[in-house]
This record gives sequence, structure tokens and C-alpha cells, in this order.
Amino acid sequence: MISVTVSSKYQVVIPKSVRESMGIVSGQKIQILTYQNRIELIPIKPMKEMRGFLEVFKRVMRQRGEDMALEAAAHMEQGKVILLDAVLAIDAAVYDLKYKLPLADSIIYATARKFSAMIWAQNTDFKALSNVKYFQKVKAT
Repeated sequence: MISVTVSSKYQVVIPKSVRESMGIVSGQKIQILTYQNRIELIPIKPMKEMRGFLEVFKRVMRQRGEDMALEAAAHMEQGKVILLDAVLAIDAAVYDLKYKLPLADSIIYATARKFSAMIWAQNTDFKALSNVKYFQKVKAT
């Protein structure tokens, strides 16, 4: 954990290692969020990088409330946008054919495999695949 000092003008310097890891550049806008006795700084990204973000936030807010949606947003901000290049597309096509996955699922699976990531899913298409934690959907009562 890195500590910083608040100046007499209530300013803080974001350490270089944090700026570099988050891709923050001089002049970039940052959103300030207070949540559960914390202050979170969230770099504002161009809209093209935010595809899917709105839908996830809206769904979580509808199902679990604003606090949970803000928490989900903070976690999503820690993610990384991955370019779908030719190699990843070919891997996705192989998984599509091998496991009979829908296109989007094959891209997700290929990306997770490339980065040695675990997929947490309720989608039955992922149920029998390796490196997947499958959770059966619970029907609302």
C-alpha cells in the first residue's frame, strides 16, 4: 500500500507507479467517489473504452442497489481492455468449433486462456470448460 500526504491546499500527488499502472496522463480527468468511508479516484476513460460498462452498472443497480453498482463499477475500472487481434480471433474460432460455443463466449474463453484468467460464470456454455467457476443460476422467487 502506498501512502501520500495531503497538502495545505488539499492536493495529493499520485505516485508514478500508480499513474503508470493505471495509464493516467497529465491533464486527464479523474472522478472522485466516496464509498464506505473510502475515497476512490477513478480515471475517466473515453466512451469507446466503456462499452458494456453502462449495461453492467444498470443491471447491478436494478438488482442490488446503487451501493453495489458503484462497487461493481470500481472493480470494473480495474480491468483492462484487450484488443481482439488475429491470433486471439483464431484461438476463439478454434474454441468455437471445439466446444460449440457462441461467438462472444468463444472470444471470452480465448481471452481468459491467453491471460491465464479464471472465468466466473452462470452461463451453461462455460459449465464443462477448464479454468471456469460455474455457478448455477438461482431462480428469483
